[in-house]
Amino acid sequence: MALPASELWAKIQKELSGKPNPEQIAILRRHLSSWPDEWKGPYRDLKTRLVKLLARLDTTEAVKSSSDKVDPFYIKRQGDGQVAVVGVTNVGKSAIVSSLTSAPVQIADYPFATQAPVPGMLQYCGASIQIIDTPAIVSGLAAGEGAGQRLIQVLKATDALIIVVDVAEDLRSQAATIRNELEGSQILLRPHPVNTVLHVKGKNGICFRGASLQKDEQLTARRLLADAGIENAVIEIRDGFSQFELAAQIDRKTLLPAIIVGNKNDLLNSAERVQQLRQAFEGYQVIDVNCLDEMHFEELKTAVFSLLSLQRVDILSRPSPDAACTTLIVRRPVTVSEIVRVLDLADSNIADLSARVWGRSVKHGGQPVGADHVLDEADRIFIQ
Repeated sequence: MALPASELWAKIQKELSGKPNPEQIAILRRHLSSWPDEWKGPYRDLKTRLVKLLARLDTTEAVKSSSDKVDPFYIKRQGDGQVAVVGVTNVGKSAIVSSLTSAPVQIADYPFATQAPVPGMLQYCGASIQIIDTPAIVSGLAAGEGAGQRLIQVLKATDALIIVVDVAEDLRSQAATIRNELEGSQILLRPHPVNTVLHVKGKNGICFRGASLQKDEQLTARRLLADAGIENAVIEIRDGFSQFELAAQIDRKTLLPAIIVGNKNDLLNSAERVQQLRQAFEGYQVIDVNCLDEMHFEELKTAVFSLLSLQRVDILSRPSPDAACTTLIVRRPVTVSEIVRVLDLADSNIADLSARVWGRSVKHGGQPVGADHVLDEADRIFIQ
């Protein structure tokens, strides 16, 4: 029995996630070549969508192949999130990226081996997370030294940072260089996911979405935007309102959640050095690793997944917790209406849809829920 069109689209999206253009083209052609002629209605609309996507990818590949110029600092965003691995020179960034992904990084024991960003894909808990090896952060980066503004723009476009520090070297110097250059580039580090996200729009006034806000919090947000002359914006609340985060974004600063990785924990006296690293980055999650036995790499993968506020939601094919399902990776918090949007059921009237949920977000298995119901990690949902 064929999957409903919405679930088939979600399945195809999962197949495409994290794949380079040529592989995506092959996947789309495989699906289209076996598309039953008798499929009508939503399946016909889905086929049209796939044909258009294939044409766009084919065109992109043709342009790339006909151009002699390739920008080595352009990284096409792929997967469920994008994380840059940063640090001063020769701290083991490339080795860590190699352990997390199959990226073709250059691992060397001499400084400045990485001259341009190199992306790889981490597969974890059903998510495809793009991990980017980057050139070293150097003193004067914000003023143009080293990779300069080209690297800064790559970092600003990512969702989070893994900051690598060599525990055998001067911890304070490394920490100061990283902090000074990022702050000088208007990048502010956060020890947790960014919870208040500003999207400046062209119309429709000030809107709020995501988690609910207290009346005084809404007034504060509106006042900050009014003082800055912003009349149209969407404020996304993920896990509570932060006046500091909103004000920083109004000031055009980039907020990036970060994990601190202390590399080379196999060396003598590393435990003491890691403790000093925790003091240098107080409040941040610090994970000590080494690339010989990949100690604590599972902990690092879990931390990356959490830092991106990712969660799994299973879309059931029938109203039973044991039914076949398609797993979606989405960003917290996510409501039933947002799942409907991800599944591309936009043509359906949300008021006419019914949903039942099994999982931690409900008191009883199979509980009917409304469009604004917030789903929890690994919830299972049936929508009809």
